[in-house]
Amino acid sequence: MHVYSIQQILEVRSMYKDAPYPGFSLEEACRRKKMTQTKLVRGVNAWVARGSAKTTEEWVERLVQGSLNKLSTANFDDMVAKLQTEVIFSTKETLNIAVRIIFKKALDEPECSKSYAGVCYKLAEFEVGLTAAKQKAEGKKYSKLRNAVVSIAQEEFLSRRKMPSMEGLTEEEMELRRTTFMRRKRANMKFIGELFMHKVLSCNTMMNIIQTIMQEAERGGYPTSEDIEFLTELFLTIGESLDAVPELRVRLNGYFELLEKLKDQKEVYPPRIRFKMLDLIELRSKFNWERRATAAPKTSSQTQREPPRVTDKVVATRSSMNASSSGSKKGRQDSVSDLASQQAAVAAAAKTAMGEAGGRSWSNVVKSPHSPRDATVARAVEPVNFEARVRSLFQEWVAECSNDFIPEWMNEFRHCQRHFDSEDALCKAAAEVVVREACMTTKKEAQREASSFLIVGLFLEDDEVLDGFAMALVSAIEEGILEDVPKFSERFINMLRITSGENTVADVYYDTARVLCTAYGLMREPDEMVLDTMMEFWGKIPRPATDENAVLPLQVVQSLVEMSTRGQAPLTGRIIASLHSIGLVHDETVREWLATPHEETSAEVVEAFKKANK
Repeated sequence: MHVYSIQQILEVRSMYKDAPYPGFSLEEACRRKKMTQTKLVRGVNAWVARGSAKTTEEWVERLVQGSLNKLSTANFDDMVAKLQTEVIFSTKETLNIAVRIIFKKALDEPECSKSYAGVCYKLAEFEVGLTAAKQKAEGKKYSKLRNAVVSIAQEEFLSRRKMPSMEGLTEEEMELRRTTFMRRKRANMKFIGELFMHKVLSCNTMMNIIQTIMQEAERGGYPTSEDIEFLTELFLTIGESLDAVPELRVRLNGYFELLEKLKDQKEVYPPRIRFKMLDLIELRSKFNWERRATAAPKTSSQTQREPPRVTDKVVATRSSMNASSSGSKKGRQDSVSDLASQQAAVAAAAKTAMGEAGGRSWSNVVKSPHSPRDATVARAVEPVNFEARVRSLFQEWVAECSNDFIPEWMNEFRHCQRHFDSEDALCKAAAEVVVREACMTTKKEAQREASSFLIVGLFLEDDEVLDGFAMALVSAIEEGILEDVPKFSERFINMLRITSGENTVADVYYDTARVLCTAYGLMREPDEMVLDTMMEFWGKIPRPATDENAVLPLQVVQSLVEMSTRGQAPLTGRIIASLHSIGLVHDETVREWLATPHEETSAEVVEAFKKANK
């Protein structure tokens, strides 16, 4: 039955000359209907229009905040023109409000710090023009806005070692607070560099900042890891410009000689910081400050040119299953019959879908389906960020809750910034991003969802998934993620257990050993500190229950030894010693292994094993 509104009833009243029944009153009918309608209740936090600004300070705050929120590369001049008003410079309070908002935006959005530094330069230039007559009489030019920006940036720099209080916080809250603190300080260094690039700050100021950070090294000491990180961020922004000043080159050479010595201090700095110093030194000496292109903020036209998503066009119909119990061990026998049948069902369904949708053939990725006439259009498409596309694909898959294979998912990466020479390389790189992101988040069940995505959604092979784990571990060590995310190792091993099959202890230990050995071989400088880090990950594996008869035979030990082809012998020896100590490798197996003839690599593993058992 259709229900009419009061407005609809009133609109048709002229069509009816006679009352529907004696004593009918339209006004009475409308009154009764109003009584039955539910009144809209306004929420406590409902948005309310603020109306016109009541004070000059409020007007300036709205103007600056609104203009910066709309700021982009395309409308930069228009937004700056709006801000170039005498009201901002009329009082000290309004000026400080403008500076505070600009500085906050620069720290919250470091990728746009170049634009915010440009705003500071344009406003300072406008201010000088306003007070030109007065400054000419005084014989010098100055800008109060410039001085205020420099002052607030200096205060932020000088407080770089004042870590916020962690008292009474949980581990996750402490992790979030420390990460936020470091992100803010790095953003400040980048903003300082951009201010210099826009001539708001001078070369002398930059050299004073560098000298402040490196003064410990000049006295024979060691700057903190955080200071080295801040210095790196600054040099990446202004290094090329400073090197172009002949008068500064001698001092810069001295600082880089100090960095050359500091990068070898393995006892003082973790691998991530030493790699940062090494990259910075090589960037100056070998690549002449030519950095790899990074993703910049997009204009609206660039966003509209993004290629269409394949998943928006293709819909797959297959039976679903629980990925957490699917195992993913396609090349390994499983003793549990129902688990094996589930694996077979997933494999059959995925292969069927691959056949229907064109499969996972690499030719579908590198060969464009466009006609020759469309080739120019395809080349003009703006390349998209690889990591962002992987995250987007993963988030869509989780949101849809389909738990199905994504047909032709590789076509999603046809126009990415990164190029892959093979299907295998793309699969491993995608697995690396998914594993790293899943181990950095505090979201519940994130590792289980990520494991399901790799096994079911992308239908990766065992080797691709495990190599992705190894690559994620290498990037976590070299980029300092382990320090910023203390629970990374715990989440990493948890996801590896889910992927390997939580109920099969032997598989978990074997796959973990394989991942750690592979990662150790991929490290640029696999020193003793890296070795200890790998063993810390190994120690996160839950020990098997006393009533669980889990044993690794001699073939597994020999397989671990055969992995040690790229200098992994020290780690492999420690792992085998650990397996022996917890009872997964029996004494008879060890004696039999030691009694067999050994090649050079095997002998190194045996030596590391004996050293670990001392």
